Amino acid sequence: MSDLFPKVTDFHFLRDYAMNNKLYSIKKLGFSIDWTLIEIGLYGKAFIKPQITKSEVIQYCYTLLEHKTTYEKTVVELICEKDNDANFKKLVSKLISYDKTVDIDICLRKWRAFILWNLLSHLTSDYMQNLLEINEFWAEMGFPENVDHIYPSSKNISIYFTSVNCNRIIKKNTHWLHNEIAQIMKLQ
Repeated sequence: MSDLFPKVTDFHFLRDYAMNNKLYSIKKLGFSIDWTLIEIGLYGKAFIKPQITKSEVIQYCYTLLEHKTTYEKTVVELICEKDNDANFKKLVSKLISYDKTVDIDICLRKWRAFILWNLLSHLTSDYMQNLLEINEFWAEMGFPENVDHIYPSSKNISIYFTSVNCNRIIKKNTHWLHNEIAQIMKLQ
């Protein structure tokens, strides 16, 4: 490997860096990372809005260069094209061709699980705000049928926006998330 690419061996740097890079957080959840997942995170698809930046992809590429890959040359090209959006996008598509068979639905589920994990990890003591954020999340995800989530209505509004209900909904979402992660890990 060329001296142009810094060797990343400082584990404290990696830990701090990983906390800011969503790709490493996804990996921390136990999910494999492939170029289809990266493309969805970078450009969005279906109900997943763009989640990562080119900078995060480039940072991830540097760690890939620590290991020999069959597509090392293309990864280097991608790093070099970070300022050219069109070429960057073409190279990401080229890297997708190196992926083994990838199920786009699984990639979408990984992003959905990551986004919910991130949301639940950053809730505050404001139960009203927490409920609004959880509802907004499921609305953005298109209200999937396999989710046991209760939404506010005119019939339950007085009991819906309470701290007790908020705790119950957080527990339900946490339980759903753990099951979803386990299912995804079996399928990847």
